[in-house]
Amino acid sequence: MFRSVTRFPVCAYESSLADIIRNIFCLHYKFTASGLSAGYSIRNLSSMTIETKAPLSSDGTGLAGTVEILPEPVKGLSDKKQYRSLRLSNGLRALLVSDHVRHGPPAAAAVDDTMEDDDEVDDHGDEDVDEEEDSGDEEGSDSGDDEEGDFGSKCKNVPDSNEYKAAASLSVCWGSCVDPPALPGLMHFLEHMVFMGSKKYPTENGFDNFVNRHGGCDNAYTDFEHTNFHFDIQESYLWEGLDRFCQFFVEPLMMKNAMDRERNAVDSEFTIALPIDDNREQQLLSSFAPAGHPTSSFTWGNAASLSALPDDQVHAMLHEAREKYYSAHFMTLVVQSRHSLDDMECHVKEIFSKIPNNGLPLPEKCQLEFPFPPSAINKFIFMEPMKAKHVVAATWFLPSMIGHYKRHPLRLLAHLIGHEGYGSLLSFYKNQDLAYALECECEMGDFEEGSFCSQMRVSIDLTEKGYRSIDQVLLTLFQYVALLQDQPPTEMMFREYQQISRLNFDFETESETITNVESLSAAMIKFSPEDYLSGSTLLFEFDPQFIKETLERLTPDAVNVVVRSKLLDFSGDDVKTERWFGTRYRIEEFSEAQRELFLSAKSTPNPQLHLPLPNVYIPNDFSLLTAPEKPPKFPSRVVSDPTLGSLFYLPNYKFELPIVILRVQFVLEERPCRLADKFLNIMSLFLQCYRYQLMELLYEATLAKYKYSIGYTHEGLVLHLSGFTENIGRVLKVLLDSLHNFAANFSEEHFHTLKDLETRKLYNEASKPNTMRKQLRLHVLLPQCHLSLHALKQIQVINVDDVLSCASDLLKNAQVNMLIQGNITEPSARELYDMIVKSIPKGIAQEPAALMEIPGYRVLKPGTTVVRVKSVNEADGNSSIVNYYQGKAGTLRDQVLSDFLLCAMEEQCFDTLRTQEQLSYSVSSQVNESNGVVGLSISLTPQAEKFSLSHVDTRVEAFIEKFTKKLREMSETAFATIKQTVRQSKKIDDLNLEDEVARNWAEITRKEYLFDRLQKHIAILDSITQEDVVNFFLSLVDSTSPDYRKLSVQVIGSANHKNCKPPPMEKLIEGGFSCMQFEGADDSVSASQNNTFYVSDCQQYIDCLQEMPHHPIVHC
Repeated sequence: MFRSVTRFPVCAYESSLADIIRNIFCLHYKFTASGLSAGYSIRNLSSMTIETKAPLSSDGTGLAGTVEILPEPVKGLSDKKQYRSLRLSNGLRALLVSDHVRHGPPAAAAVDDTMEDDDEVDDHGDEDVDEEEDSGDEEGSDSGDDEEGDFGSKCKNVPDSNEYKAAASLSVCWGSCVDPPALPGLMHFLEHMVFMGSKKYPTENGFDNFVNRHGGCDNAYTDFEHTNFHFDIQESYLWEGLDRFCQFFVEPLMMKNAMDRERNAVDSEFTIALPIDDNREQQLLSSFAPAGHPTSSFTWGNAASLSALPDDQVHAMLHEAREKYYSAHFMTLVVQSRHSLDDMECHVKEIFSKIPNNGLPLPEKCQLEFPFPPSAINKFIFMEPMKAKHVVAATWFLPSMIGHYKRHPLRLLAHLIGHEGYGSLLSFYKNQDLAYALECECEMGDFEEGSFCSQMRVSIDLTEKGYRSIDQVLLTLFQYVALLQDQPPTEMMFREYQQISRLNFDFETESETITNVESLSAAMIKFSPEDYLSGSTLLFEFDPQFIKETLERLTPDAVNVVVRSKLLDFSGDDVKTERWFGTRYRIEEFSEAQRELFLSAKSTPNPQLHLPLPNVYIPNDFSLLTAPEKPPKFPSRVVSDPTLGSLFYLPNYKFELPIVILRVQFVLEERPCRLADKFLNIMSLFLQCYRYQLMELLYEATLAKYKYSIGYTHEGLVLHLSGFTENIGRVLKVLLDSLHNFAANFSEEHFHTLKDLETRKLYNEASKPNTMRKQLRLHVLLPQCHLSLHALKQIQVINVDDVLSCASDLLKNAQVNMLIQGNITEPSARELYDMIVKSIPKGIAQEPAALMEIPGYRVLKPGTTVVRVKSVNEADGNSSIVNYYQGKAGTLRDQVLSDFLLCAMEEQCFDTLRTQEQLSYSVSSQVNESNGVVGLSISLTPQAEKFSLSHVDTRVEAFIEKFTKKLREMSETAFATIKQTVRQSKKIDDLNLEDEVARNWAEITRKEYLFDRLQKHIAILDSITQEDVVNFFLSLVDSTSPDYRKLSVQVIGSANHKNCKPPPMEKLIEGGFSCMQFEGADDSVSASQNNTFYVSDCQQYIDCLQEMPHHPIVHC
């Protein structure tokens, strides 16, 4: 999977690894003292050897006693973590991150004594291991259904808790660029295979089981020039987790009998990626590189590419690749916990010095040219998309800049070209109704910023008018670039953007530990040790000559233009088909008229374009509140009015950030029209128009680290706002004033553009089997949850008057509920609340207005209900299924039992359905809380050409039966271990203020106000027994029980997707819900079996269900 990361070499004093990266493909671009020159030279590396800083033992591993300390990385102002950078004796570089200052002392180390299946070869023997790892590319994981309420072990606790998720990540500075031409996807395949057990821990799925059993998760991805593996775990088990993790790079098994399963996993992953237009465009651009060049390769891999050679040969190539590329001196490691740096160094040195250093010279490559020769440049590439979206993307391919990150010009240029404020390129497009969004991208991944080249890509989302005026759109882009060439960025502009980047670095929101180590281990490949933390964020040096030389390359005659639209014609003889994704496309040269037009940009400046003005939202006051002796743990209701609403306030002292976070709920007055389906569509368009008005007004604020969003729930509007304390009131005032002046700023032309945009968004949602499955489940279970197919038809009748009428009195008599947390005093919090309340128009009624309420839930019919439909998109080969088991109105005890079940079941479900049976790359088990009802769901995305959904449903039920038996037979030790895992997961410390706010805000919007819910869960957990868990599970899944209620939603993908096209949008608009084809039971399945009912009319079935009011979960 390609990640949004950058890639640069390390500094010169780390000469051996710097040479590895800089010369990775024998390609070295010449740079002048001030910039880059046009040429390049080839460096012959056949005689180069890898030097290590310390001697190796006879087996190639490091001597554990030898460590080189590297410079400490520079950290941000608010970063309280401690760092140590070092190089082990085998050449592996490690960054140790100690987080004890803010989060307290570490947990005592523990030993896992439930090793029922991890420390011995399983029943199949060495050649029949039947499990696999939970890695693969990141997007393969399926988080389950979007849920209206989500509790469980992912929740975090209050700041004084004493649990912590430790994490580790290891990156290898080789990726799919070294795939052999005869076996595309080999390095991705290797990433999967290397986790298939090790000599020390031979069970294939042992590591996943160990990590999951102790509250963690693991994953991996393969990028173009690096591969990453990462996991997190409860801190007590970190050292054992690291040992198990390390063994995959010491002596992995990689048995031949695991190849079929992992090849299927890679193929399933590719099928999921297949309909994504960005993936298709990247592969299409890759195909323009010369044959044999790494850029031209098919990096994903699939069943066909990985079966091109006999299995014996493939198996041998996997082992050869691992031995060649997975060497310690090619690796970077990050470990984060609350242990002292000395303690971490001792363990890391002992564990990871065992990874061999092969001492091999750099592999000699063929004479590699710049990947895109002149014959591949200056083209129009018209590409058939999967999505209903008009996009034009202009890409310049530049000499690689990976060695120049301190004076890298593309970041500043991308900031200016991608600016969205007044006088910007996007501002002009919006005013002319040519486009509604623009992104200027660089450093997005190894493919875009690698050893071969750097890319500058400007992607423009067009209106239909813009699509029909592409030449004008491109001319304006070239005019803005010409403006930058004539008026190059000044040092003042650079310093302002440098200041903004510094703000983001100094006051960065702390990420989850697993996210942090993952990004840092990749950054260690790119940056020098001092810049491990800051290299991807900060701007270092202003080099006007380098900027000038780079701008001179951004010319109309050096660009490639990709156009994606469903309005394109692909009926001619010039249409080609890309080999791997099957994308249809055609290529045209720029016409002479177009060349003349585009080159005129230099001599015909656009007077409506200008460079950004100074940013008035950059703060200067970073003072913090003084902490009292005993700071409060939970929000207090400091305002409570039956008419006006409530204000909850909680100052924050723990995170020491000059940041404040606001959550505002405008509970609307209840009116019959607001309960109709039409109102939801009106609100969607109103919010689109409102956000559109705010884009220019608040773009500078968003650059200065202020964030806002506004949405609609079934009760009313919800506003999220966060940023520095100094200007938070100023930003809030703009939001409220814009809401008040909505009609005055309303543009009918923009309305029609945004209505078309919303139509296309609904079409794209309806075309995705996974999205359709999620929507169908919620549509059956919850009132006012509607389908994109239904909205797609309804939205066509919404007009300007509907939106303006809605906006005119939308907030009349609304109630304001608000949560404010962060670096703000109570009087200041009250001022912000009063500002909002005063903006609410009030009627003259004596009694408080009736307000919208939280919707309830529907009780399924007893037995099994199957909603089986065909996907409306025959070009998508993915099916989607969820089996949902509905419980009764929940209690706190039910929530705890559900958490225990999920912890016990999650990895076994994944192992059985994905690893052993290979039903789907994406397998998810999830606890669901649907407006007060606790339930359980299992979701899969199988390939339609491989499995029927009847078969998948049967296998899910077989797993349920198998798991029930395991649950009953679980040992006391295993039960206690899971209970401890759940307990610790509920005591994990919040890493950032946003997590704490999200948890408290959920209590407020659900009107449950149990801010100490997790403490109550922990108290209940101590009393639950194995019998309680078994009985609760059976209450959900026992098909013989009169209270058994199962809903299986099944969306059937196309087994013939390679020969089909997405449906015309007009067809779905006209048909709406009627486009959904309901299917009954298969011929081989008896519909009467297990009291199964197949829905043929969704609304008719819903009308028969009992609807219950929302149930607050506040009692045991």
